[in-house]
Order: sequence, then structure tokens, then C-alpha cells
Amino acid sequence: MRWLDKKTRTEQERLLGQGRKVGRQLRKKYKEQEELVKLKIREKLVENERKKHEKELKDAQDKQEIIDKIMQEGVCKSKKDVQRIETAEGLKLQLRYHKVVLGKKDLLVSGTKEQLRNRLEVFLEEGRAVKRDCPSPPTKKRKIAASESDSANTGESDDLVSTSSESDDSVDVGPSTFKFKQQGTWVAVFYDIKFYIGQVLEIVSPEKSIVKFMTDTKCHPEIFKWPQTEDIAEVEAQYVFRWDFAVLPASNNFRMWQVPEISDIARVYQRLKHM
Repeated sequence: MRWLDKKTRTEQERLLGQGRKVGRQLRKKYKEQEELVKLKIREKLVENERKKHEKELKDAQDKQEIIDKIMQEGVCKSKKDVQRIETAEGLKLQLRYHKVVLGKKDLLVSGTKEQLRNRLEVFLEEGRAVKRDCPSPPTKKRKIAASESDSANTGESDDLVSTSSESDDSVDVGPSTFKFKQQGTWVAVFYDIKFYIGQVLEIVSPEKSIVKFMTDTKCHPEIFKWPQTEDIAEVEAQYVFRWDFAVLPASNNFRMWQVPEISDIARVYQRLKHM
């Protein structure tokens, strides 16, 4: 700055003023560039989320299509069942059910009819098939209204809540009032063995939607996570017994989530289960 000291007072002020002006312009330009970069990043994140959502919907639709067909044809459980299938498409359907729906990723679903038949027979003989029946709707159809659920506080819930001795008269179970209205809604869905927490991916109609389910972590009753193999199914509104409850992020990567109301949800489920 020695060169500046040699300038007159007036010249110094003029040069410093120019420097401040140029500095403001540079800071403004930098800020604009920073905002532009942030905007591009947000747009990219939104686009990635959109593509992910579209893929989830397509995967869910593919799974549901396979399930619908397999429910008509039935699942092969023995070599004798396989021998009854006459077409290559029928054999592919059986293999795709195990591969896509039940998660046996290493199964091949291409080849000649005999190759497909042999592959399915070997698969069943090795005992690798998942030991469960073809997915079907739950048999329980009654649900509790959301406004009544807080009074449901007895029962036992799959290692989530303890037994209470209060009277069953505090719960009034009536016909379903829930309708699917908005994507992203969190729902608790009633099945015979247990209930599941999921998020609405696609609304087919007010009475039916595609739902992506989480699984419990076993480490804490309130903590759930997205499974490695996606669990997506078509759900009827009549089996949704709680909805629009809080679900909070429990990890930085958004794979684990906290459901603070899980004890209340579990108590309501137990009441419905024993109706």
C-alpha cells in the first residue's frame, strides 16, 4: 500500500471508493452465481426424486400385475404342479413371481419352455421358494375411526406395547371412513398377523392405492426403516385403520424413520385383531 500513501488525500479517497464499488459488484456477481448453482442443485434433486418415484410406481405396477395373474393361476409348490403348466408364458410367470415379488433376484426367466420348466422344478426341489402363500387381502375388514383411537389403550402388540386391564367398552369400532386423497400420506394397514406402516405412492382411486411399506428395526419400537427389497402392494382403503400420523426422520440418509404414535397404533390394531 506504499504506492497509495504517495497519492493525495483526494486521490486516495477516489481510488478507495472505486475499490469498494468494484468489490460490491464482485460480491453481487458471486452471490448470483451461488444462487444459480443452488437452484441447479435443487432442480437436479427434484428431477432425481421424480425419476425415483416413477421407477417405484412402475415396479409397484409390475409387481401387482404379477400378483393379479398368479392369484388366478395359483403358485406352483411341487414338480407335479409345474408339469401341469403347458405354456412358456405360464412358467415365466411362476419364475417372475419368485424373482420380482418374493425377491429371488438370481432366478433367470428366459429360455425355452423346457429350460424354464427344469429351472422351476430345480428351484422348488432345492427348497429355495419362500414359504408363504400367494398374497391375498386381509380377512379383517372393520376399523376404528381416528377420533376414537386415543381411547383404545388395552391389549398386547407384537412386542411393541404391554398388556393393560382397561375395559374394551372404550373402543367403538365402526365401518371404514378412510379414503385415499393425497400421495405421500402415511398409513397403518391391517393384516391378519400384524400391521404395517407405509406411505401412499400412487392413488388408483379413493378406495385403492399403491403403498410402499417400511419394516420395524427390532432395536426400538418407534424406529422403522425402508427394507433393502422394496415392499410395495396395492391396498384397499377399508384396511387402513390409522392415517396422517407423524413420521419423523431418524437418520441422515432418510432410511430410518420414527413413528412417535406407534404404541397407540399398536393398541388400536390389537383391539381390531381380536374383534
